[in-house]
Amino acid sequence: MLGVFRTVLALMVATYHLLGTGISIGIYPVFGFYIISGYLMTLIIHDRYGFSLSGKIRFFTNRALRLYPLYWFSASISVILLILVGEVYTTQLNKAINTDFSTRDYFQNITMIFINWLPIHEQPRLVPPTWALTVEIFFYILIGLGISRKRKFVLFWLSCAAIYAIGTIILGQDWRHRYFPLPGAAFPFALGALTYFVRQTGARRVFQHYNLVITAILSGTFLANAIFFGNFAASLHAGLLLPEYVGFYLNAVIVFTLLLYILEFDERSTNKVRQFGRSIGDFSYPIYLLHWQVGIISFYILDITSPGVFAAKGASTFSLTLFLLIPICWAALKVIDAPVQRLRRTIRPGQVSAD
Repeated sequence: MLGVFRTVLALMVATYHLLGTGISIGIYPVFGFYIISGYLMTLIIHDRYGFSLSGKIRFFTNRALRLYPLYWFSASISVILLILVGEVYTTQLNKAINTDFSTRDYFQNITMIFINWLPIHEQPRLVPPTWALTVEIFFYILIGLGISRKRKFVLFWLSCAAIYAIGTIILGQDWRHRYFPLPGAAFPFALGALTYFVRQTGARRVFQHYNLVITAILSGTFLANAIFFGNFAASLHAGLLLPEYVGFYLNAVIVFTLLLYILEFDERSTNKVRQFGRSIGDFSYPIYLLHWQVGIISFYILDITSPGVFAAKGASTFSLTLFLLIPICWAALKVIDAPVQRLRRTIRPGQVSAD
């Protein structure tokens, strides 16, 4: 179930990016990814790698192998598109995919580390959504170094993140300062880390009851919240004055709670159900990385077929992208990711390293 949820989040991002205006459901899933990552990274550093030097080295090595091979493949696709179809098509879908490179840009696009308070402002980005992976890498490093080693550390981390968020609200800063910067992402990552410790306590029993029903209700609530706040709540035309941060942090609480129920559901599922969920979840990362590039291919195909008829973003480009995206992601998983996964399995320790 967790894998399915991750892939749904990736598809929500792709829908938001490629369908155009009108369905703004792609912002909230990013906080969902952060919460899931905060939990999973805390889980594996505690239960698989440990905090010894060798455990940390294995943890960081495996994280790099998880992120970079598929990323470099996706970036290569962008380079090929820039050569074959040109910026006239790439920039119509996303202006970040361009050829205006400096030495700094080469470093940033190779490492996925975009050095900016608002990393989305760094251009070019050969894989546009990787501004969020800059954030992920930063918190992977902190978690590997021990920021989530103890519950009191996580509570302090969460408190600091809350103070930052409240401070931006008091100072009248807009939503971008609660979303793009590293301190803005601290809150959902800390919530994810807290999930690990909640599951180690008696409070976990709360999430064992009415599991499937509540999971379904929370899933629908998450989607409704994303649609409502993404499209209507902040719109003056709708006559509503709810501030945008209500949706952000309501979303974080919903995902935090939903994650606890999903984890309980997965633990009680059969091996076949868990394997199915993992198989679906494998698609989340390549979908996230490749949807812009496949969108450019779709737009190019449609535009040369019927010149002047198709907009860069819209139902036609989006529909063809979905049709092409899944088999392309499947091929990337088989050709690029599968050999890397075999290597990663040799690096994982059999048990937690001693301190």
